[in-house]
Amino acid sequence: MSKDMNRKPKRHLRTGLKVLLVLAVLVGCTVISFNTYVDARLNRMRHSEAFAASEMMISDKAAKLPSHVINIALFGADHDAETDAASTERADAIKILSFNTLTRSVKIISVQRDTLVWIPDPVNDYSKWNHSYWWGGPKLSLQTLNMNLDLNITQYVTFSFEALEHLVDLVGGVDIYLTEAEISDMVWRRGTSLDYKGEGEYHLNGEQALSYCRIRYTDSDYVRMERQNNVMKAVMSSVRKMNPLDIPGVVSGIMPYIETNMKNSTMRQCAVMLLMSNYSRLPSFQVPEGGYESVAASISYGGYSPLYILNSYSDMITSLHAFIYGDDNYEPSSQAQEIERNIYTYFGLW
Repeated sequence: MSKDMNRKPKRHLRTGLKVLLVLAVLVGCTVISFNTYVDARLNRMRHSEAFAASEMMISDKAAKLPSHVINIALFGADHDAETDAASTERADAIKILSFNTLTRSVKIISVQRDTLVWIPDPVNDYSKWNHSYWWGGPKLSLQTLNMNLDLNITQYVTFSFEALEHLVDLVGGVDIYLTEAEISDMVWRRGTSLDYKGEGEYHLNGEQALSYCRIRYTDSDYVRMERQNNVMKAVMSSVRKMNPLDIPGVVSGIMPYIETNMKNSTMRQCAVMLLMSNYSRLPSFQVPEGGYESVAASISYGGYSPLYILNSYSDMITSLHAFIYGDDNYEPSSQAQEIERNIYTYFGLW
């Protein structure tokens, strides 16, 4: 065998390695450029300081929950986010987005805002869930969620209803099925302009979608929470149908209306999981699970009503952990059990 024939495989090997090296550099540069591009848009949001886990009222038991599940609180506050996204308004929408980084799955939890819960320092009193945001902003609201649900949430996203209206317009509207009762509420109670064609699917603009989300008296706040989920899913559906080159414009347009304490890297990770999920079939859950059947008493307290005391706060926690973590036998922490006992004792429901 000649020396030239021996050299040829080596030359091919060196050439192949050079090609792989160039490709690796190109891919690396593309990823870096993409992340820089996305970060530049994410930085248009209002970023607040991260909360230390030690100050989030996380029980010892909740601190040991599986780390591959990322729970993020989503607050919908009724104010002008361009003026002050973190102003202490009531969170009319309280949701938890649960991301499982192992299964790459996403779940939505809706929290009933009128449920009576314990709100920690500086309030140190009982009230409805959405008052925690009103009295202490995102930090107190996260502490209240953690204490009453045995969770370990440290991250949040706050958006105004104005932000939702803008987002729907930016994605070109959403397709929502409307019942006659919903149409009546939107048109007559809220004065929403709608091209009436009877019960069926409508393509809603931002103003119409917001009106749909706020319907409450037609049925109940529990159905209202489902309407909010319907709009979230419809927005994701509209985004998927868009030209990919138009999506950065949507991101840029909505960012000024959002506040978060999440890192950009975490937001990118969660956004990819959300967009790659089966948005039309995202598993959803309501807290409490049984709706009004879970309510033991409706009371007035502190000048507010209604406040709903539940039949079992422990059952609420166990069913939630079964939904998020698949743990059907979860036993609430001593902290959560103490809150439950104190509620029943204070309000005479033992």
